[in-house]
Amino acid sequence: MSEGRRSQRLARKRDADDTKPEEPAVSEPKRAKTAEARTREAPERAQAASTRAALAVGDALPDVELLDQDGAPVRVTELEKAVLFTYPRANTPGCTKQAQGYRDAHDDWAAAGYAVYGLSSDAPRSQKTWATKLGLAYRLLSDPERVLIGALTGTRGSTKRSHFVRWA
Repeated sequence: MSEGRRSQRLARKRDADDTKPEEPAVSEPKRAKTAEARTREAPERAQAASTRAALAVGDALPDVELLDQDGAPVRVTELEKAVLFTYPRANTPGCTKQAQGYRDAHDDWAAAGYAVYGLSSDAPRSQKTWATKLGLAYRLLSDPERVLIGALTGTRGSTKRSHFVRWA
């Protein structure tokens, strides 16, 4: 008897489902947005992440004061005959190799009258640990707001590995 009742219930339910309006088709799965779509949806975010023109030869450096690994201030506009190299993050394999290259050539740069500076967005404390570990004889500058990094590399969104010479 219960079998019959259940069947009657199912039959009524099927009849009721037949009278319901058709449901919309299942939408396709969401796909990753293209860069163009993201740009249209959030222009301010795209603007902030976009690259800007890097300084050209002869352009003035931004007047910014950065801290070195010891917490001492360094005014960028006061640097004369300086080699600045940018690196994404202290104590990583690629950056360590880059820093060791400048460490090994430090005497040659000094003999030519140039001071060497490493530049990243790392905190001074992190840079201090790294400089001590590698025995770096030059100063590491912290640019957490990426003002100088952005001016030199053309982007404030990330740090590109590169080098720059200031001879003024």
